[in-house]
Amino acid sequence: MHLSAVAAAAELRGAHVTQIINDVKLLPGQAAARAAVVNDSVNAGTAVRTGADSRSELTFLDLTITRLGANTIFSFNEGARQINLGGGAVLLQVPRNGAEAKITTVAVTAAITGGTALLEANKGFPTKLLMLEGIGRFYPTGHPEQAAIVHGGEMAMMTVDGQIMRPTKFNAALVYKTSKLITSFPTLPNADLILAVIDEQQAGQLGGPSSPSSPSGTKDLVDVISTSVAASATPSSSSSSGGGGGGSSKFGPPSAITSPNPYVITSGTVINTDPTITTNGMTNFGKIYRGAALDGPLPTWLGSSPSSFDSVDFFDSNSSGGFISPDSKTLPIPAFLFASLQLAGDPTVFNSSGYPTLGLVSQGDITSSPTGAVFTFGGIQQVGLIALNGSINLSGISFANFGQLFIYARGTGSNLTLAAPISNLNKVQLRAENDIQINAPVTVNGTAQDNRGFKALAGNNLVASSTVNSHQMILQSLGGITVTSSAQLLSMLDASGNTGQILILASGSSGAINVSGSIQAEQGEVDIRQTGDTGQTTLNNAT
Repeated sequence: MHLSAVAAAAELRGAHVTQIINDVKLLPGQAAARAAVVNDSVNAGTAVRTGADSRSELTFLDLTITRLGANTIFSFNEGARQINLGGGAVLLQVPRNGAEAKITTVAVTAAITGGTALLEANKGFPTKLLMLEGIGRFYPTGHPEQAAIVHGGEMAMMTVDGQIMRPTKFNAALVYKTSKLITSFPTLPNADLILAVIDEQQAGQLGGPSSPSSPSGTKDLVDVISTSVAASATPSSSSSSGGGGGGSSKFGPPSAITSPNPYVITSGTVINTDPTITTNGMTNFGKIYRGAALDGPLPTWLGSSPSSFDSVDFFDSNSSGGFISPDSKTLPIPAFLFASLQLAGDPTVFNSSGYPTLGLVSQGDITSSPTGAVFTFGGIQQVGLIALNGSINLSGISFANFGQLFIYARGTGSNLTLAAPISNLNKVQLRAENDIQINAPVTVNGTAQDNRGFKALAGNNLVASSTVNSHQMILQSLGGITVTSSAQLLSMLDASGNTGQILILASGSSGAINVSGSIQAEQGEVDIRQTGDTGQTTLNNAT
């Protein structure tokens, strides 16, 4: 019994909401987001988000206190005594003689032992840790051996380029007097320890007590109030424009989810388009892309840069934006960025905001696990699978019963191999900067204009070796195209009586079109074009 009690006390368990100021939402891993109320329980796997000019306090069973600033996203891991900060500002107070607790961001971790700390982390700005009392360790996430030791009255900082600066003193009295994470809430249990640090700091700097607001009292101290870490911590990006409401931490470039690597989406994964993603009790955060006018080119927003192939579009496209500036009908896009990604099971998707597109983006390869899972993504309107600089190889799974599927293997030499069957979708678009191989049957049945058809665009060669059935079809390549003897390209009359159409277009200077399979467009046309200087078209036992 005694050992069990000690183990339970060592975990961050049983958090409940003890104070709410303005807009605070809970994002449970298995349900839609909802407004928080005082005494709400918050368990591992549930994220908390505060809006603009909003704050909240959570208290754990071991009396650890967490206060969240404006525009902050937060979750925690019980066993690891770890708080996950997706962005914003947080105050953490660990009871004196309490077990160490950690605040972790993508880039940096702060470990607090029996102390009180403020931490702010926002994309594009330095991350700062202010120790009001006690001792903290501040280190790049995953590298505790590089920790800087931070004492009460000291501040540590990680620069935008990832360098951890030597701890320096800050004006603890000024922070204690003005921080909304302190002044908006009841007196902290460790307040006497904070005041002791302030007294010691003032005595050391001034030779005796004085007013905390005295200009002379800050000569050798870092005045952090102007950085907003200790106040309301409101980032400069728009708070709601085009994104369906909520705090500005939903917007701005996404940070990559680097652990686990690859990130494995399973049948137990829960995706909330607010946006959060939870797997195995760990919640990570995405961002919302609102279009090029607000957020810049999509490749740049994702941490890359536009390529010439990004702007290449399909032959029948009515827009010129390509991947660089997605069509407004697909916006806004809640997106998650991973170091690499594996698809193993169909996730649960909550889309209470009604966003049209879900983006799952990998910096490297996207693969699948041969589980036989059928991916429906909760029937969302459109799903984008994008490898920014890697290949996509999908097999042992399938896709069915949702709107549109967009798959893009981006980057020099990146290939797309589709050996995952697709059925009962309205529209499918495949893109690869190098080769595309279609090895599984595809059935697309959308009938609405601009929301139908099968399209594949390869920067090099495209090979179809399976059945593709769609009312409209485009196979387009900047190199060559092969339709093997095992392939069937079928474009039949749709329910509205529209005739079938198939276009095969190869534009490589010496690329070839080789057709050995069956091609049929019911009461319509099959258009085969080779526009290269020395290219050729071969029909070999084709039907």
